[in-house]
Amino acid sequence: MNRQIATYGLTKQQLMLLEAALPEEYELTTAECVTDLIVTNAVCSIIDTSSLDDEGRLVLIAYALDVGDQMDGTMVWLGGVEPPALSSFVCCDSFLDLLTELDSILTRAQVRYDTMQMYGSEYAYLPKHAIEESIEADINTVLHRKYGTNPDPLIVKRMRQELTALREVDASQNALQDLAAVYELSRWLKAQNIPFFVEHVTASGLIPYLLDITHTNPLPPHTFCPKCKQLHWHPTYKDGFDIPAAVCPDCGTDLIRDGHGLVWQEFCCGPIPTYGFWLPASTQEQISRWVENHWRKQDWETAWGAVQRENSRMDAGPCYFIFALDEAEINPDFHHRTVTAEQTGELIRLVGSKWQNYDGIGMPYPKNAAEALAVYALMKDSGTWNGYAEKLLHCGLGVSDLICCREDIFYYLRDHGFVEKDAIRGMHSVRKGKGFPVITEEMRNARDKWVLKQCETIDYLSSKAADLERLLFQIRGDFAPPINYYDGLDTGIDALDNSILGMESGEVILVGGRPAMGKTSFARGVERHLTEQGKRVFYFDFVHDEKEAHKDFADFERELRESEADFAVFDHFQFLSDYDETDETAEAFFKRIKSLATELQIPIMVLLHLNKNPETRPDPSPVTTDIPHAETILPFVDTVLLLYRRAYYDPLVDRNTARCIIDKAARCHYKILSLRWDDENYRFTD
Repeated sequence: MNRQIATYGLTKQQLMLLEAALPEEYELTTAECVTDLIVTNAVCSIIDTSSLDDEGRLVLIAYALDVGDQMDGTMVWLGGVEPPALSSFVCCDSFLDLLTELDSILTRAQVRYDTMQMYGSEYAYLPKHAIEESIEADINTVLHRKYGTNPDPLIVKRMRQELTALREVDASQNALQDLAAVYELSRWLKAQNIPFFVEHVTASGLIPYLLDITHTNPLPPHTFCPKCKQLHWHPTYKDGFDIPAAVCPDCGTDLIRDGHGLVWQEFCCGPIPTYGFWLPASTQEQISRWVENHWRKQDWETAWGAVQRENSRMDAGPCYFIFALDEAEINPDFHHRTVTAEQTGELIRLVGSKWQNYDGIGMPYPKNAAEALAVYALMKDSGTWNGYAEKLLHCGLGVSDLICCREDIFYYLRDHGFVEKDAIRGMHSVRKGKGFPVITEEMRNARDKWVLKQCETIDYLSSKAADLERLLFQIRGDFAPPINYYDGLDTGIDALDNSILGMESGEVILVGGRPAMGKTSFARGVERHLTEQGKRVFYFDFVHDEKEAHKDFADFERELRESEADFAVFDHFQFLSDYDETDETAEAFFKRIKSLATELQIPIMVLLHLNKNPETRPDPSPVTTDIPHAETILPFVDTVLLLYRRAYYDPLVDRNTARCIIDKAARCHYKILSLRWDDENYRFTD
């Protein structure tokens, strides 16, 4: 689509000269009235101010001053009228000056337009009251979408507590506006496919969870039905991920298990909630521009006038940005992933894999999700743990208790004669800012009586919910399977499907490899997987099926059209009777295959032997140029998969290892996948 240049008041001759001077990717449109310039989506608007009457000039100036630098396009004013002092305006004294400066004006205008499109906003320019009304409406919408039109009273109470905390902070802090900006930033990060997680006390908030800013559900352990919205609390479990699987007694739908049991006060333990975004270091410049161009524009002079960077950290009021994620360890499908109770085993596995580095805590290897979450938080070190975690866990503490309690107070009370149950109760009372429920005379006169005074200063201990958030982030990146967010067919090999996002209708998939690499086994595995799903697969083998030996390609085209197949495979394609191994023939055949896939709206897989080039190289891994007639056929191929088993060339290599090299794909970049080769049953698996 061409980029638009809107004009107003130019003569026909000026329009002709301007059109001749514009690069071919731009097209001119003529506005019939001044208000058309306001609603147009043009990169740049060029206005002859001498053609404007006083009313038209005032309309444009008033609009510009009203939206400030929110205006997407650039306005070029021809003539002597002074434009508003905004970066969106450019002034040229004459049409000749415009033509002379046209290239620089268009470059500047395009940069500005792209920036505003990239960093566009929903909340940033609204009045304060409108932002608060809008974000509260969004919160209520997602609450009812998740928990139904009549949410459980406990959930409603939690929501009111958090909203009250946001409304009652100092008005100058603008807590709801900050939440709206964070909500918008998180959506923008997802749209840009930038992985992130948010730390600090907001990780224990229900509101950030519902808005998908965080992924730690702070509610007590529970199950709920996604269909009829029935909810059941499970107080006997320490974590919702440990609740057994069950179905809804009313409608038979699988129940969702959720809830990590984090107390609400931790959401707002400071003056206002703070939001710490952990981001890849390479995004620092992007985030800086986002803040400068977007964040809280309605009071930018006082709240966000400057962006400060110190020690790889960018502070911006109550929201700060920490650039510390390692992009190499983050799955590219990150934002399409989730962590549910079904991935409990992976959660334990992740914590257990790091266990050898943290066995000094003295806790056993985690057996369930609650222990895994608690252990991970303890491994991150709350600053108060001294090796007593195992004993406290065995005292029956829940996750929320374990990750933000003070074992020093627990053992202080034990040392002063309190039984274990009362020591835990006293510890919780202190950490919640309520002080000791009982102070004995012995405590008042003991040598460590200074502890009493110190505990009076504790308002509320910050939780380790951020550690849970980081753990869920790592599981999403490392283990959690993505949702099926593509509409096509899958191969049955998860690692491959997650990378190429399935086989879409109308696509041609070329599977190449030297003889004995497993091309036929791979295709037969896909056929078997799809057949088990009830799909119709048409498999043409031009070598092993004798009845097909004397047919030409037109016969197969006709049979495929009549088959109503969902997927087709052409195996040993070079041995087709009318295929004569020339560039012209190869191009013609693949053009026909692509047309056939598009016409029938099915994916078609073509298996090809590669040439002998790999055998002449020290590393026989296949590459695209090993495909016969690659230059002529690849324009008609959507995905190229090259299979390779090193053990075929090196007997010392594990025979059960294989590689699938994704050399071309419509929805991913070059990638090498490690697969498992079943040498006895001739199958590829993850």
